This record gives sequence, structure tokens and C-alpha cells, in this order.
Amino acid sequence: MKPHLPLLLASLSLLGACSKNDKPAPPVEENKTIELVSNTTLPGQLVIAQANFKPLVTDTTHLIVNGQRVSAFANDSNQVIFIMPVLPAGKVTVDYSSIGAPKQLPLTINAYTAITQADKAIASFTTNIDQVIKVLEKQLDNEAVNLGTGYITTLRYMQETITENQSSLSPADQLTLAYFLQNNQPDPAAFAVDTLNPLFYRVNQLDIDPGERLFKVAIGFKNSVIRTVTFLGIGTGLAMLPSPDLFTKLLAFGSFVTGTVYLVDAIAKVEEIGTLKGVAEQLTDFTARLGVEDKELKFYKDVAKTVSFRASYRPVIQTDQSSKIPVIADIFAAEKSVGKIHAGMLAAYDRITKWFKKLAPVFPAYTNPIKTSKTTISYPMAGSKLKLSNVSDTAVRITFTTADTTLSIKAASASLKADKAFTFDVVFTDPNLGVTVTQKIKALYQVKPIGTVVAGNNGYGSAANQFQTPEVLLIDAAGNFIILDKFNNRVQRWTPGATTGVTIAGGNGIGTDSNKLNSPYGMAMAPDGSLYILNADGHIKRWVPGAAYGTTVYKFEDLEKYGYISNMAISPAGQLYIVSDDKNQVVRFALGSKTGTIVAGGNGKGSAANQLSRPEGVTIDAAGNLYISDYDNNRVQKWAPGATSGTTVAGGNGKGAADNQVIGPVEVVLDAQSNLYIAEAGGNQVSVWKAGAASGTKIASTPYGNALGELWGAVSIKLDGKGSIYILESGNGRVTKWLLP
Repeated sequence: MKPHLPLLLASLSLLGACSKNDKPAPPVEENKTIELVSNTTLPGQLVIAQANFKPLVTDTTHLIVNGQRVSAFANDSNQVIFIMPVLPAGKVTVDYSSIGAPKQLPLTINAYTAITQADKAIASFTTNIDQVIKVLEKQLDNEAVNLGTGYITTLRYMQETITENQSSLSPADQLTLAYFLQNNQPDPAAFAVDTLNPLFYRVNQLDIDPGERLFKVAIGFKNSVIRTVTFLGIGTGLAMLPSPDLFTKLLAFGSFVTGTVYLVDAIAKVEEIGTLKGVAEQLTDFTARLGVEDKELKFYKDVAKTVSFRASYRPVIQTDQSSKIPVIADIFAAEKSVGKIHAGMLAAYDRITKWFKKLAPVFPAYTNPIKTSKTTISYPMAGSKLKLSNVSDTAVRITFTTADTTLSIKAASASLKADKAFTFDVVFTDPNLGVTVTQKIKALYQVKPIGTVVAGNNGYGSAANQFQTPEVLLIDAAGNFIILDKFNNRVQRWTPGATTGVTIAGGNGIGTDSNKLNSPYGMAMAPDGSLYILNADGHIKRWVPGAAYGTTVYKFEDLEKYGYISNMAISPAGQLYIVSDDKNQVVRFALGSKTGTIVAGGNGKGSAANQLSRPEGVTIDAAGNLYISDYDNNRVQKWAPGATSGTTVAGGNGKGAADNQVIGPVEVVLDAQSNLYIAEAGGNQVSVWKAGAASGTKIASTPYGNALGELWGAVSIKLDGKGSIYILESGNGRVTKWLLP
């Protein structure tokens, strides 16, 4: 066996530093500098210094550490590297004059525990590598990468080679190898794998942002490449020596093991970078709560508008090589290093596998995974990542708050007296990638009056301040709001100014018992204040004020022959009217009687004066005239007592938004002057038609929405006789008060 000094890389260099082929040190230039990356170390660790020039380092270049020669290595980052020999703890000096730098740099060897059993320390290294391999094997399950098993097989081959041959070293060489392996082994925890598929991880996880993910993976990639270059550079240098001994071979294998671990991690990360769509390209599809509004947002003063956005993301692609964004530039620089070190490693690996008889696996090939063409995917955008700017009209002031995937935007103006169109920008900036994308939004500031909430508006639920699909609004003699709460199977009374309601009928679950209601959807109030409640089972219950129970006054079979009941009303004279939308008729009963008289329609479905088409509601005035919401005909028909046909008093001019049209009327109420107020559920609006007028005026005509000033499901309306109209919004679960024009 070739003799060695007992300490690694001491007075005799592993690379033949004492050879007669030593070359004189290059001349020192004053402008050349070199600094240690870290001023502390341990025996067997890599000591790295960064130069401001390209050091000339050959196979015979050595440095002097406290008078001892050690081999020097270099990489493409202008770094000079050596392996710290086993010296006592304390201060040492490193002389870099052999590479042309006028520097003797101080270095501290930290206190360390001496290795007394080299074989156990080496065994600990191989056990550690086994743990790392198990972690890396999980990368094989990551859909974002295409790692393959070849790297894992290669790592196990080199790990086993060290284990099988280390006992053949001299005790001194074995000890030095133990220090090197102990101080340069990777930490298994540093390779923990997040196997989330990057195509899907933003579906329900706002905390995982695609840009942040790309940044995190890119930083990890760069760091792994730096370690790969360092360790494989040393291993490759050792592998290319003309006549390495066993100690040098195992040192090369140790460097290759650690370097290959980082190489595998780097390749896994760049594979994910090639797949991951993390570069924001544009904001798309702004959506107001409950629907897209033709790319225009309508605002009322200080009323919040809830809006969400999506963003289109793409992966890093080859054309990004010229990018000025530091992180993306680093990705390409690191990928280039991977390609270069991988090519160098192939040659070195072929050489080192010939040192031993053990059959070596083929080292896997590497292909750049960064694509040449882009594909995009759209993710919901977290509201907290968006900002508003560039409001086009200085008379409009925009403020906003954020929550989850939404922006809650308010517009206000101290000077505008008429509606005003304006624009503003929604901006997303990725601070890590330096990417900014902007979408310009068209908006309309509206100055007309808006509604105020008088009941509900606390989300769907069964609490005292909530509703679940309210259907009918009445106002009793005391001015209380009486609200039929369909899917809570109850009737609620809200006194003016109250923040919660009181159950006055039902509220004991769904059923046919006398104290229960069954998904009620129609309700009328008799002159004595008792409520007649129409249930989904076709029964009508009477509930007198203050009663804990109701009485069934009509069963399904009592009314079946008159058709499916869509609504009902009680006249001032105390007669019951039921509306059938399948037989297209209105039938009158004396309260309690099971025999009815057809008083409107009954002539089949149609648009003639004596016909109706899916009638939804009826109102009776003091003179006994019927006002019928003729839904499919988009009109309101007036039928005088005893008439065989009706007269159109609103609409009847087709479906549309013109002033002389109505859209899907469901309820009509009259004021003292016989003006008609119409709830148009088909058009999400409420209008007023003056008595005898040929057209109407919109009181509330809004996009579907849940902000104040917007409606969703205007199904029932009532007047208070004091200049206000109350609108029950089934979709928003609330009653809003609007001032009459």
C-alpha cells in the first residue's frame, strides 16, 4: 500500500502536491481579492473562499494551512475550495498566494468531539445516506417530476461501495475519511417532499400560492445546485487523478454520494419548475357576487360591492432566459450548471465505477425539463394580493377590504349629482418574481336612492335574525313585518327597528302536526288578523294571533279540482282567492267553504283577454277588482267583478326592459290613488305604474347582488302608506325599505 501521512491532505497532498511538476505560483496582482465564505470550520469540512477573479487551479495546486499543504479545487463561481485537515481546535491561517491572491486569511476551527472509532462514524454516514435515499424515493410519487429510479440505484451502489471497502484503509486514512464523511453528510430533513400536484393545489388551498410555490422551489433548486457543484466538483477532480489509491477513491465516492444526493434534489426541483405554472400572466374573469355583470360594476354611495378574480398562470419557459427577474435568471443559470456538472459527472462516474469489481448501474441521463411553449391555468386569486389604483375620475373615491378570494369595494363621491361612468385598475404584484399584472375595470357610480335593511340580511340560517328562502311579506295593523320563512317552516314577526324576529306560527320542524308547518309558500291575512298559510302538501292552516297551534281549514283534496295553487289572497271583504298556475285561473271562496267560483281565466293557457298564462299572484281592491300577476304574459290584468275578460293595466308589450314592459310579475299592490306597484321577479326589479299610465317607473332595478342597492329574488312587496315600499328578497334572505320616487 502506498504510504501516507496520518492526516488527510497534510504535508503530502492527495493530488500530488509535492510532485516535481509543481508550477511556480502566479504573480500577485494588487487588485485581486479573496474572502472566506465562512470564518469557522471543522476537520473534514469544505472551506470555501470567494474570489473576484477566476483562480488558476490545476491538479497540482495547493494551499498552505498552518504550514501544511492541502489540495485546492475550483468551480465556475470563482470559488476556491479545500478540505479542512484534522488539526486542533483554534485559530489557523490559510495562505492563498499560490493562486495569485495576496491573502493570508484567518480561520477558526471550532471545538469538536474527536472521532475515536472511525468505522462507526463511517457506518453512521452510510445510515444517514440510507435515510436520505428513503426521503428522495418519495419524489418518485410526485406527479410534478419525472425523476426515475436510476438515481436512487446509483446512490445505493456508491453507499455500498464505501461500506464494503472502508475497512481496507489504514487507521489514519480511515479516521480522516470518517471526519470528511461526518462533516459533509446531508440532513434528511432538508429533503422533505411536498408531493402536491401543482396543477391542482390551488383549488381549495389559498395558502399555497402558485407564485410563492415557484419562488420557494426555485430558491431550493439554486441552493441544491450550489452544493451539487461543490461536492461533485471535488469528486470529479479526484476521479480524474491518474493513479488514485484506495483512500482517494473512497474520498471520491464520499464526495459523489453527497453530491449526487443534492443533484437528485436539484433535478427533482427543476423538474417541478418545468411543470409548475407559477408566473402570473393576467387577471381574468372578474365576477361580482352572484354573477358576471358584463364587465361593468355598478356602485352606490358607500355600499360594498363584493368581487372576486381569477389569475392566469404559466410555467417558466425557454424564452424567459433573457428575463431580468433575478429569480428566473437564477433558474436558468442553475439549470445550465446542472447540465454541465451532469455531463462532467458522466465521464467521472464511468471512471470511478471501473475502480471496483462490483457491477455499477448506469448513471441516468438528464434532459432539460424547461419547455419551449407555454400552457396556462386559471386559479382563484386571494383578495389580499390585489390592490386598486388609477381611478379615472377624481370625483370618485374608491376604498376596499379583502377576505379569502374576494374584494369588498366601496365607491363614494362628495360632488356627483348624476350617474357617472369611470374606470379603475385591479393590480396584482408578485414581489418574489417581480411580476405585475393589471386589469382595467369599467364601473358606474349611481346616485339614485337605495334600500336599507329592516329584517334579515344575516345569511341563510335558522337563527332568530335569519331566514331560509322567505316567500311572503305582510304588514299587520301595528306596522309589524310578518314574514313567511319557507324552509324554516315558520312565520316570523319583526317589529320596526328590531334586529331579530319572533316566531308566531310553526317553528317546530317540518310536519303535518297542528304546531308545525310543511315548507309553506303562500300566506294571507284575514280581516281579524288571523293568518291563512298554504303548505307544500296542499293544506291550508289557519293560525289565530297568539295561538301555539294552527287549524287545517282546507285539505289538499278539498281544492285539488281547482288546480295547483301558486298563491292566495284574502279580500277586504273576507273572501279567499286562490291562484292556479296550471289551470290558469283565479277561484273565489267564502272563507271556510269548499266550493269555489272561477272569477278570472279558466279558458286555457294563452294571451287573449279572457286567458291567463301561469298567474302568480292576485290583489283585490275595496271595490272587488282583481289585479292578477300574469307571469308568462309579462303583464298585469285587471278583472272587474263579474267580468269574463281582463284589461291590461301594466305591461303586455312583450318581455323587455322598456318603460312600457314588465318582466315576470309575481305580486301587485295598490296605494290609495290606485297606483300599481309590481314585484317583477323575472326582471329582478320593482316598478310603479301610475293609475291609467301606459308605462311605469323603476323603483328598484338592479343586477342580481347582495349589496345594498341590489336585489336578488324580489318576490313580495308591501307599502306602509308613509312614502316607503318594502321588498322581500328571497335570494338575499332580507327585507329592504326603499323610498318611493
